[in-house]
Amino acid sequence: MLALIRQAQQESKAKVFTVLRAVLTRWTSHYLAFRRLLDLKASLIKIAGDEDFRSPADKLFVQGKKESKENARKMLKRINGPNSTKFWADLVSLVRYLRPLSIAANVLQSSHARLDDVILTFGFLVLEFQAMSQLHNPQHKLAAAAVIDSVEKRWREVDQEVFIAAVIANPRYRFRPFARIDQLHRNGICALFERLFKRFFKRMPTSTFYAEISAYLDGNGTYHGIDRALESAESAALSVSNFSRSHGYI
Repeated sequence: MLALIRQAQQESKAKVFTVLRAVLTRWTSHYLAFRRLLDLKASLIKIAGDEDFRSPADKLFVQGKKESKENARKMLKRINGPNSTKFWADLVSLVRYLRPLSIAANVLQSSHARLDDVILTFGFLVLEFQAMSQLHNPQHKLAAAAVIDSVEKRWREVDQEVFIAAVIANPRYRFRPFARIDQLHRNGICALFERLFKRFFKRMPTSTFYAEISAYLDGNGTYHGIDRALESAESAALSVSNFSRSHGYI
């Protein structure tokens, strides 16, 4: 089968892809395997169509014992049968559902994931599936509702103030992700950090505490030029990433 897939791709002068097999204990591999299956769609349909035109004696897949033949017929019918359009459409939907979940898993399972990554990833999932729920597809709406409900349930169970403060303490974001939340105006942010300071250190902050927060939020004083420094660091990181990709290192 693998040789036939490669041959079909070479004959069509398409990019040659290999088959990926999902690993049960690494569920993000299912997303990659299903996406690869879509990459192989044209080749698989050609292979299934060629099998239909072969005589019983020349069949490559429908052979062996009765059960093996029946399983092969079911597989070929799913790939290129009367209802194959639905199969491929369902696979496209499945890949669409798994993509944002796989991105979230990769971010949150990384060794350098931080608290701000968690809340921002939650927000990413909600936005992705909210957009999906706007499509005129009942299946998309059900999937989106299930994921959003799950994310909101987890969010209700966490110490929200700590996660919010972690995002604000990241100079790349500061208060921008919460600009539309009335409670997180400047005074609200100062009050938030004061509560957390007292929780963590069991004492009141110093008299310069609020001035430091304001200077940080505005990029003044000690934090002057922080935006330019971040842009420079991000540009350097992007250059390294592009170089690594172009040379096949990642």
